[in-house]
Amino acid sequence: MTLAVCVVYFNILGNGYNLDDNLVTQGHALTSQGLAGTGKIITSSYYTNAADVSFGYRPVTHLTFAIEHQLFGEHAAVSHFINLLLFLSAVLLFYQLISEWVGAD
Repeated sequence: MTLAVCVVYFNILGNGYNLDDNLVTQGHALTSQGLAGTGKIITSSYYTNAADVSFGYRPVTHLTFAIEHQLFGEHAAVSHFINLLLFLSAVLLFYQLISEWVGAD
């Protein structure tokens, strides 16, 4: 199963950032500061537009990207690799859960 997930999703590592990644990571004023921006991240909204209208409060998203920037800099491949690991973990956890429910080994 691990191999299947890696084969199917391994091609994401060569991709760049997406169209809306500037909202949370690419060149973002707070997450690009790394952990130095933590105070502002936990007190700010998720996104504020040019008209100063704020949307949502999701500090965990910004904090995870800030940690990523602190450790690895701004690299889309690193972000995609972390997403691949998270997805693989979710698939394996789901498989384990289903196996326990139906009694399969």
